[in-house]
Amino acid sequence: MRKFQHVDGLPFLYHNDGGSHRRRYVGESDVKVVLSRLPKPLWKRLEKVVFRDDWGRSGTLGYTLTKSRRDIALCNLPTRLSLRQCCASHGCGPEDFGAPLRGQWPALAIRRFQLYSTLLHEIGHLQTIHPNNSQPRRKFAAEPLAEEFAQEWRGRLWSEHFEHPDPVHNAPSGEEIALVRANWAEAHSIYREARMELSKTRSGQHLRELEPCFQRAVDLFPQHSLAQAELGQAIYVRKISNFEAALECFRRVLAVDPCHLDANLYGAMCLSRLQQDDEAREWFGRAIKLDQYAPLCRAVFAEELARMGYDDEAERLFRAILRANPADEYTQRAFAKFTRAVDESL
Repeated sequence: MRKFQHVDGLPFLYHNDGGSHRRRYVGESDVKVVLSRLPKPLWKRLEKVVFRDDWGRSGTLGYTLTKSRRDIALCNLPTRLSLRQCCASHGCGPEDFGAPLRGQWPALAIRRFQLYSTLLHEIGHLQTIHPNNSQPRRKFAAEPLAEEFAQEWRGRLWSEHFEHPDPVHNAPSGEEIALVRANWAEAHSIYREARMELSKTRSGQHLRELEPCFQRAVDLFPQHSLAQAELGQAIYVRKISNFEAALECFRRVLAVDPCHLDANLYGAMCLSRLQQDDEAREWFGRAIKLDQYAPLCRAVFAEELARMGYDDEAERLFRAILRANPADEYTQRAFAKFTRAVDESL
């Protein structure tokens, strides 16, 4: 079994270019695991990895800078996505990544493709082919060789089982593929219909009424992270909330989709309600990192800090959010409520 290599010094940058309907599927830890499984000479040129939100303009899943060939960009992708056409051009099939032959892909399959196809392909572009050539397009591996590199190393890395709690780092098992074939289409159809109904008037009451639908989708396909997250939120907003059960749903989401924003945020609130403050801070930190260009996660964190009794820290965070986003209504209301509560306690 290949040992992990030290990749902690590699910088990761985050650029938001305005795609509000796109999300990040993989994070720093995912990329580090892939790199640690590769011989370091293959990625020694790599100086930084950038998570960008320019998928809509570039029409690609990731890319390298043509001249320097030292940076890799991985793009945020739509929440609902099929990569079947990408598979056709990359010499593989949807089931190689745990996806159905047609239609929406599960988040786990999208993550596998982005890590073990897109990322490996871009690392392939870093390989020097003609060292003495001054033209970057000739000096480094072009598209055909980069794709050969990705296919070769995906085959090597998936040829034996890799001990890791995240299933994304192994090829889909026979049981996973069988479950995708048997239940994914029905589970996703149930989820999609419930989600469309919920989008009409999203409220706690409406979410509670649709809980059985999301539960049915999860029963059919437990790795449906979108349905699992909605189920967790439905449990969270029950008239008598069951924070332990909701938290368990969010843990199952993060087991296959660790960059799911709502699962991180609502899970953090569950942990806060259960007085598990240290782990709550950790989950809030992940949520804020995923949503760092919007004030919502930080405002909710400030509210929870106040609820936990950290008034000074909460006030500093509220003021920092309002300095950066003075017109944010949610933060304004939350800060006004906080200040009233502090005044009443004096």
